[in-house]
Amino acid sequence: MSTTISRSPTSYVRFGHARIDMTPPVGIYHPMWGAARHHRATGVHRPLLGDVMALGPISSADAPSTTMLRIQLDLVGMGKREYELLLDALCRATELAEGQIVVSFSHTHAAGLFTADRVALPGGELIPDYLESLREQIGVAAVEAMRKMQPCSITYGVGRSNMAANRDYWDAENNLYACGYNPDAPADDTVVVGRVCSQAGAIVASL
Repeated sequence: MSTTISRSPTSYVRFGHARIDMTPPVGIYHPMWGAARHHRATGVHRPLLGDVMALGPISSADAPSTTMLRIQLDLVGMGKREYELLLDALCRATELAEGQIVVSFSHTHAAGLFTADRVALPGGELIPDYLESLREQIGVAAVEAMRKMQPCSITYGVGRSNMAANRDYWDAENNLYACGYNPDAPADDTVVVGRVCSQAGAIVASL
C-alpha cells in the first residue's frame, strides 16, 4: 500500500478576525465614475463589508508591539485626509503604531467616492457622518479581532482565473496607453488563496 504526501506552504501565527457591515445609507452621494445617471443612491443591492485581520507570531501572545492589523474595506479608495483620519482612529482604538496597520480597498465601483470635494453635491451631506461612523465601527472591529487572536495555521494554495485580462491597450493614433482590453498582451491569472484553521481544525477564515 502506497502513501502520497502533498506538502502545502503553511504559516503558524496568532490570528483573529472581525467583520462589519459598512453599507452606506440610502440617499448618500453615489456616483463612482462618469457613466452615473443620478447622484443619490436609491437602494441597496448587496451590503458592503469591512474585514479586520489581526496577526502576530505564535511566541508573542502578550506583545502588542508584534501585532499587525490588515484591514480590507469595500470602497474604491479614500482621499488622503479621510485615510489619515481613519488611521488615527485605528491607532487610538488599538494602541498600535501606524506601521502596524495596513488598510486596503476592494476598489469596488458599487460604492460611491466619499471625499471632501463631493460633500456639496446631492447626497454629499451624508458623507461626513458616514465616514465618522465607519471609523468608529472599524475601530471596534479591530479591537475585537485582536481579542479573538488564537494560534492558527494558514495553508496556501494557488489557482487560476480565466477572468484575467491585460487592460493596457496601446492607442497608436494618440500615442498613449489607454485603459482598455488588450487581447495581444499576457495577463497574470494567478489566484493565491489561504485557509485559516484553529488548532482544533475548525476553519476560522478564508483568504
